[in-house]
Amino acid sequence: MNPSSQYQPVVNLSAIKPPQIQLRQQRPAGSSAIAVLLPTKTTHLPDALRGLNAELNGALELARQHGDFKGQPGDVAVCPLDHPSRRLLLGGLGKAESLDADQIRWAAASIARKARQLRLRGVSIYLQSMESIFVSNPQLLEALAEGLTLGCFEYTPFKAAAKDDGDVKATPTTLPTFHLILAAGKRRTPFHQA
Repeated sequence: MNPSSQYQPVVNLSAIKPPQIQLRQQRPAGSSAIAVLLPTKTTHLPDALRGLNAELNGALELARQHGDFKGQPGDVAVCPLDHPSRRLLLGGLGKAESLDADQIRWAAASIARKARQLRLRGVSIYLQSMESIFVSNPQLLEALAEGLTLGCFEYTPFKAAAKDDGDVKATPTTLPTFHLILAAGKRRTPFHQA
């Protein structure tokens, strides 16, 4: 038997769909997780996240203080919540002094991979503590969206072809919807104009 006849690349470009990414001022009902991006050596919770921490009964501060999360690039800590959003995802950004598009892309991809692995439907990513960075450098928001998209990609070059009446059928996967939560209130940023 020829091994190449058993395994064939299955590429159906129409089946490749990027995740939904939405800019919001408030977390929508039904988010299955809340995500926060933090740099290494975060000694205190940013003021912009204190309201979220209070809503989560101190879970954000407790998760940060516990010590399991170091904030290294690519790190993702998952904490259970007693909240309608059942999980808290902490994503590592690396060093705050050298924050660039690659670090943000890597952190976003790590959050997306974890969300897909956990089969989460909706993830609200709180960006209020970093909003001034995104306003001064819009390319960083693009890097965030790229990272979320790339993190949802699943590389499957060779699969045993499932045949049904001679047709190859793709197995659909559900991608999470990412809600990027920026400033609440009436103040508008360039990102709210869409």
